[in-house]
Amino acid sequence: MENFTLPIPFEHTVIHNNLSDYSDPKFIVCAMATTHQEIYSQQANRLFSSCQKYHIPCVIYSVPKVHQSTSLKGSNDPAYTKANFIYYILEKYPNAYIFYVDADVLFMAYPEITAYLIENNIDFAVYNWLSAEHNEKYIPIDPKDPEYQHLYFYFGVCAYYSTKQLICGGCCQIYRNSKQARNLLQNCFNMNCLYPDLPDDEILDYTYNNFILDKTDCTVFWLDASYCRCYWWIYVKPVVLHPDIHSSVDRIHVTELNNLKRAYFDKCEQRTQTTHPPILPIDWIINVKNKQLSIKLNFVVDLINGKIRKERDPSAVSRPLPIELYIYPFDYDLNPAS
Repeated sequence: MENFTLPIPFEHTVIHNNLSDYSDPKFIVCAMATTHQEIYSQQANRLFSSCQKYHIPCVIYSVPKVHQSTSLKGSNDPAYTKANFIYYILEKYPNAYIFYVDADVLFMAYPEITAYLIENNIDFAVYNWLSAEHNEKYIPIDPKDPEYQHLYFYFGVCAYYSTKQLICGGCCQIYRNSKQARNLLQNCFNMNCLYPDLPDDEILDYTYNNFILDKTDCTVFWLDASYCRCYWWIYVKPVVLHPDIHSSVDRIHVTELNNLKRAYFDKCEQRTQTTHPPILPIDWIINVKNKQLSIKLNFVVDLINGKIRKERDPSAVSRPLPIELYIYPFDYDLNPAS
């Protein structure tokens, strides 16, 4: 692949920075946001407030735009790719690990995993759908309807298991200040330039599985879901929380480029309910308002037509939930900083 020199200068303003509170931070949280839009400004404020609360060193940048790989409404200017941004932060703070997060997340606890990553010289860490023991999704029947928004149902699972290959949840990425980490970012950036309209998470998967795995000495660690806690993982207590509902957009996905695949699922183990039993029942409605009861499925969810049909089951019963749930509003703690 053709190489482009990193980092490329980009227009930015530092809007939040608490590094003066730390004499020698071992890691630094960084994020960028288009804060000229009110919602993103509020999210950036929320993220910084959470870092302050848990004593986490943090720098947040305001940028005029993001790249197409992050948002279809974004620019094709490669200076605003995540890879270029993270590379820039690595150069700016050469003595620290860089803990990149999307600006729409917030911390719910101090990220204890950083001590392990630093002690073991891990070059790259991210959540990996393939390696997780549990990644089953449970979503509300209708998040906008008060009658149904507290009723969750099983919405699927990543069907493959592998501890080597990567299918990432890229809202949280941690990089050592090493040539191995920079090489990964450089390769991702190259692919972003060649294919600007493809999603950045999928480009990261493609890059890692084809150009890093078994080809370099990059050391990796797969974060658990607490560092990428999306709303559908109601059984995961978050460290990094992404409370929003993920928007559904119609965009091109990475399956194969230049005769190389995003991932090689034929080399993965197939998940089954025997090899990987679901953490919660897949045929019961989960009542999260009560948090103590699972109600036997007495609704039919028609995903194709987007409708819900009530079909009362005379044999419907209830039983206690076997685990604790962690439920947060989709606009959790979303207030402008005072």
